[in-house]
Amino acid sequence: MKAKTIDVSILIVSWNTIELVDSCLSSIEEQIGTDLAVETILVDNASADGTSALVKENYPDVLLIENTENVGFANAVNQAAREASGRYFFLLNSDAKLLDRKLPELVSLMDADDSIGVASGALEGRNHRRHMPCRAFPSLIDLVLSYTVDCVYQFQRGKPRSGQRREVAEYENGTKWCETDWIPGCYMLVRRDLMDADGLLDHRIFMYYEDTLLCHKAWDRGYRVVSVDTACVYHHSGASARQISTTTTCHSYKSSRIYVESLNGPRTLWWYERYNRGVWRLFISVFFILENVGLREKAQEKRALFSALLNIPRLT
Repeated sequence: MKAKTIDVSILIVSWNTIELVDSCLSSIEEQIGTDLAVETILVDNASADGTSALVKENYPDVLLIENTENVGFANAVNQAAREASGRYFFLLNSDAKLLDRKLPELVSLMDADDSIGVASGALEGRNHRRHMPCRAFPSLIDLVLSYTVDCVYQFQRGKPRSGQRREVAEYENGTKWCETDWIPGCYMLVRRDLMDADGLLDHRIFMYYEDTLLCHKAWDRGYRVVSVDTACVYHHSGASARQISTTTTCHSYKSSRIYVESLNGPRTLWWYERYNRGVWRLFISVFFILENVGLREKAQEKRALFSALLNIPRLT
């Protein structure tokens, strides 16, 4: 008997998000329908909240991969991709859930246009407003500001802005879409042939920038990256994105170095690391002084952040 062709392999990575995982998997069952043949693969990065037990009990059709340690997002996605048999990979964050039963439309779009390598639909946040995640590749200046000035003022660079959209057009069915540099990995449909021998995502990255590098790879191989005003998902992360966390900032900076080296080479990385470290030393001195002039709590927080960044070993 001929095996059934899988259209889409849904790849999910979880780490101590049991309630969100439950919501995510439930939405897949409710929203996929019968138009697509799908498989769901969930990699649990050593959660301590019972996620694996929940999946085994409530979602027996999900292929569960249980890691004994947290290997990060990129490596967990690569684990799932190696087990997947779908024509497309569908990366979906554990803190997201499908809406609108529109995933088949996204698949149909890519089936009809083989120039598209990566596609995403609309994102909806806690305010229930939808937007198309059209993002420009970060420049070297963007990256430097992200880990210096922005860490002081808690700005978040790289947010989608309408000015970053290259083009807005319409297909015959009226679906609006935009061609963009990159789209976030919380929700993206990816052609299978973008997977290399080392995996779909850069295995050197723990988290952050793996989606940006994937979109670079798509463009380099002659594909386009598009965002479509359909196939919406609800993403829970919006409310926490404004908070600056020392751990997440350090992970992000480490990944940014791999991004810089991959695109600009080791010489640029050498300057990138040394410039940032010089600014951090200056900021540490400034916040040490501010601790003694009535801004103790905030100054200590910022000094701890820049000290943690400075303690990250250099790559060059």
